[in-house]
Amino acid sequence: MSTLLQPQNTARVRALANDLRLKLPRELRDMVYSYVCDSPTVKAIPFAYLLEPCHRVHGCRGPSCECKHLPATTPAIVNKGIVGEQVAAEAFEWILRNSYDITIGGPAQFVKFFTDDVLGGGVKPKDYPLRRLTTVITTPKNPIPSAADFKFALTPLMMGAFHLDFTLDVRIHHTNEATVGAEIFVALVPLLKLAMDRLRSKNTRVYVTFEHVNLESWIIDPMIGQGRDTVYVLRMFLQHVNRVSR
Repeated sequence: MSTLLQPQNTARVRALANDLRLKLPRELRDMVYSYVCDSPTVKAIPFAYLLEPCHRVHGCRGPSCECKHLPATTPAIVNKGIVGEQVAAEAFEWILRNSYDITIGGPAQFVKFFTDDVLGGGVKPKDYPLRRLTTVITTPKNPIPSAADFKFALTPLMMGAFHLDFTLDVRIHHTNEATVGAEIFVALVPLLKLAMDRLRSKNTRVYVTFEHVNLESWIIDPMIGQGRDTVYVLRMFLQHVNRVSR
């Protein structure tokens, strides 16, 4: 059903959204959102892009960057410029309450994701119990944060009122085909161990995978949870690379 609500059908979508807002009570509107906000629709929301800092010299004013417009591929159901602020806000609320997984960029985006009005509809994720959050650490694009910065980034996750089965899914995605990313990987491991220890103390499940553009994914949270030293971690990493690249 989400294919009916793509931005290229703007006039039709706007008319449908207007009827939805005026003719249906909230309970029935939520039923519509449950069909429209399927997994592909939620994955298409460009949170990682919208949470990047403003690149203007002096930045932008207000809670949302004014020079960042929603990409054309953004699902219309969360675009208030197409469906109106009420429908977009309600759909986003439904996503935060019910969606299985929301994907953002690296941990540096955590605070902004939870506290900002990212889509401009007055809805902030900190006010809703999330089920699962996926953070994608794209290397070498994302710089390795200091331990202090990483602890600060974890603050919303330590204070959030999530579902009992809330899960943090961490994906390290190395995009440089010319390198295997060993140095970056080893530098990230202590930070990931810190995150796992702190979040698991709150009964939050943490999964970590390493993904190379030319290699299959490697599930590494069991190894990190063991608190192995750097030499062991590096040896296991190189063994993985040799095994899957043959």
